[in-house]
Amino acid sequence: MLWLSFALSFIPFGLFLLSSGVGLFRRPTPVVLAFVQHLAGGMVTSAVGWELLPIVSKDFTGSTLDYVTTIAGFVLAVLGLNILSFYEDDDDDDDDDDDDISDDQSDDQPTGRESDRLLGQAINYQPTPSGLPWSLLITLSIDIFLDGLLSGVFFVTEPRAGVVLVIAFSLECLVMGALLSLRLKKHSVGWIHPVTCFLVGGLFVGGNVVGDTLLSNIGGSWEIGVVSFGIAALLYFVVDELLIEGRENRSAVTWYTRVMFYVGFLSVYIFHLAHP
Repeated sequence: MLWLSFALSFIPFGLFLLSSGVGLFRRPTPVVLAFVQHLAGGMVTSAVGWELLPIVSKDFTGSTLDYVTTIAGFVLAVLGLNILSFYEDDDDDDDDDDDDISDDQSDDQPTGRESDRLLGQAINYQPTPSGLPWSLLITLSIDIFLDGLLSGVFFVTEPRAGVVLVIAFSLECLVMGALLSLRLKKHSVGWIHPVTCFLVGGLFVGGNVVGDTLLSNIGGSWEIGVVSFGIAALLYFVVDELLIEGRENRSAVTWYTRVMFYVGFLSVYIFHLAHP
């Protein structure tokens, strides 16, 4: 089954590259982002409840080491991801700055020769790199690597859970690819942009290989600890990332974006019942 897990990991990778390419020409609307993030959040939450928690319950023997690894894995994921969140960029700052610039320009409209001169400058303008957004790249790279790692880990323990997570992470990669592309447009030119997107997206495949290899070579209490780490990480992604980011823009939060969380949850629930 490892070959199937590896093959499926290229789906999120490909969608990440696709959305980053589309992001060069069109910015996704807040409604689309909220729609996808709520759907992915519901799918991941349902996968945790119906597919992943039973894994721990089934393998848990009640030994002291089982308790220690379960608690340690869960706490390590929560602490690590919260520490990582402190280093995330505030993506809204750049957008607010762009809006302020647009407002200032609209208040002072040049005329005559001044307008012709500015128009010529705009036509001949070539963007110059102002330095890559390293904080964003690092945190996003870790996020994508962890997504791949978790999909690989859970594909080994429960193939159904692995398939569900690949679908949910594919939706997440659609969002992350577009957002990364939009940020890189302001900081890079030429070949740096596509190469950066390719390398960051490829971390999902790399994480998947590590997850497959890791859980194929451990068992018992240590496997329970890794699964516990993964469960906490998935809950963090849903509660502290997908749902929060999906509701940042209040105008995009409508009944049909909110209901997508429950659609995602129900779809995995039905999938679980149909394949007992």
